[in-house]
Amino acid sequence: MSVAQKIVVYFSVTAVLVGVSLLLYFHLPSWSTVYDWIEVIGIGGTAIFATLLRLPLKDQRPFFHVPPNAKWWENLVFGATSGLLALAIPVGIVSVLFLLPIVIPFKALSVYVLGPQASLLSAILAFPIVYATTSIAFTAVYIGLMVKQKGNLKRNDALLYSADGPWPFLETYYFSLSTMVKGSPQYEATNWCRWVALAEVTVGRLLDVAIVTVGIGAILKRSLGVGPH
Repeated sequence: MSVAQKIVVYFSVTAVLVGVSLLLYFHLPSWSTVYDWIEVIGIGGTAIFATLLRLPLKDQRPFFHVPPNAKWWENLVFGATSGLLALAIPVGIVSVLFLLPIVIPFKALSVYVLGPQASLLSAILAFPIVYATTSIAFTAVYIGLMVKQKGNLKRNDALLYSADGPWPFLETYYFSLSTMVKGSPQYEATNWCRWVALAEVTVGRLLDVAIVTVGIGAILKRSLGVGPH
C-alpha cells in the first residue's frame, strides 16, 4: 500500500471513529436507559460478534483487504470498514463476556423475579432466561480448562476436545445448560471440569431457591394479599 493509500485509510478510519464518538457525546443515554435496554444491547452485541466470526475477513475486497493498486474509493471503503470493526468488536466482546452471561441474568433475577413489580408471568419467563444466560459463563470456564488441558468432557471414552481440533462451543454449552437444569448431560467431566460442574449444580440449586421459593412465593403472597398485619 502506498503512502497516499495509507493516508486515505487513516483519515477514513479516523472519520468513522470521530463521527461515532461525537454522536455518542451529544446523544449519550443515561445509565438507567442503558440498563433498561441491556437485553437488546447484550443480544445484539452477541449477534454482531457471532456474525464477525463468520465473515470471510481475508477474501472480500474492498471491505477487508485492498491490493497496492486499489482505487481510491476502495481504500475509503476499507478504512470505513476498519473503523466500524474497531467499534463493533469491543461491543461484541463485552456482550459475550459480560452482558449476556452476567448482567442480563442479574437483571432478570432482580427485576423480573425479585423486584416489587414482578409478576408470576415475568418470573416464569425469566426462569429459562436466567438458566440459559448463566450457563454461558460456565461454558467459557469449561472451554478455558479444556484448552489449557486442565480437564475435559468425555463421552463413550472419547474426549470432546483435542488439542488439534476446533473449540466445541455448542456441545460444551449443551453440557453446561444440562448440568444447570438437572438434565442428562451425556458427558462425564474430568479433572477440574468436575469441580466446575459441581459449582454449576450448586448455583443452579440456589437459583431454584431464589426464583421458585423466594421470588414466586413473594409474588403469590402479594397477589393474594397475604402479609404482616
